Amino acid sequence: MASSVRNISVSCFISLLWIVTFIMHPLFSEGRRIPSNERPGLVKPPEGTIKTIEADDGEVVDCVDINKQPAFQHPLLKHHQIQMEPSTYPEGITRTKASAPEIIQRWRVKGECPAGTIPIRRSIITKDPIVKQLNFSLSASISPHQYSVIHYFAPMPGAIQGAHGTIDVWKPVVDKPTDFSLTQIWVIAGDDSNTNTMEAGWQVYPARTGDNQTRLFIYWTVCSLSFDTYLPSRLRIHTMDIHIIQADNYDNTGCYDLTCPGFVQCTNQIAIGAPLNVSTIDGKQIEMELLIEKDNKTGNWWLYIHNTTVGYWPSSIFTSLTNGADRIDWGGELYSSSKKKATQMGSGHFANTGYGNASYVREIWYTDSSGAQVFPSQFSQTVTMPSCYNMVLNNTALGYIYYGGPGCT
Repeated sequence: MASSVRNISVSCFISLLWIVTFIMHPLFSEGRRIPSNERPGLVKPPEGTIKTIEADDGEVVDCVDINKQPAFQHPLLKHHQIQMEPSTYPEGITRTKASAPEIIQRWRVKGECPAGTIPIRRSIITKDPIVKQLNFSLSASISPHQYSVIHYFAPMPGAIQGAHGTIDVWKPVVDKPTDFSLTQIWVIAGDDSNTNTMEAGWQVYPARTGDNQTRLFIYWTVCSLSFDTYLPSRLRIHTMDIHIIQADNYDNTGCYDLTCPGFVQCTNQIAIGAPLNVSTIDGKQIEMELLIEKDNKTGNWWLYIHNTTVGYWPSSIFTSLTNGADRIDWGGELYSSSKKKATQMGSGHFANTGYGNASYVREIWYTDSSGAQVFPSQFSQTVTMPSCYNMVLNNTALGYIYYGGPGCT
């Protein structure tokens, strides 16, 4: 009898603990789910929001009228006519919807954004600085930025019309919330005083996103127009001078995702900034195929993910990328503010551990001025701290590299 009473007491205690945990969850207050517009830490829904979708993990996605997306707050895009699809599609890509189970995002389990809208991930308010850089000249022991990347340089300025790479997706450990670790493609044009870039890949950056999840991201640096004008004060990522219309090598300009105007999104299937599924050591490898390609008719630069046309960077916002790119980089970058460089790159394993352990980029090619897809036979490479993060050119003929590392702990 005493044993039965004891078992009942234990069961009641466990049930009570579960209920208390449920009620105390940050998404609930006084036993009810907190609506996204009341939840602390989230910005308000964007103008033009038609529908809001909340995932079980608390991720909030707003379905915004495609004609009221942030891009059109850019002074150069006030009267921009949306290009809903490319004038022509690159070789191997069709108009049909692509099936990409590897990048299905969890918010879509709860619903879809209707036609005529785009999904925008509701931003988290943080007070931490947002940092980005493209500078390989600083001493590795001094710079908080570290790289394991390969470079292809065009035979003449503007000769590159597109860049492709398939990257596997990981969840590296970052040492501090203000550190980040990423894998991406860089499309670059201009000199040190007039650098334009378009970038796409995945990133772990707690200070920017509010957690340590691996997320799809885009980034670009363009004309020095005052994007601060269009952001809440707590979300402003850089200070810019509206009177200066020039690119500046990452010194002031630059933007992540859709947090400031510039990138025009067209798909209602993919939320830029949303979490991604990740690979496992000696297990399933989750890949993300990326292509950035110039539309020869309009000059706009299209982003494709798994053959899905996500959207484009209008040519009018660039100074150096108007005609074409001068260089492409593929690989990993991180920012580690501590001297010991404990933040991981890629999978957190060195390149020589190979498939299933090390991070990789494959199918590395570019589009030349004739529209041909070319696998470069020669690359330059930058590995800033090879004792902490390294690279192996596995098969350049097929465009395959391994890279990454655990850091210097």
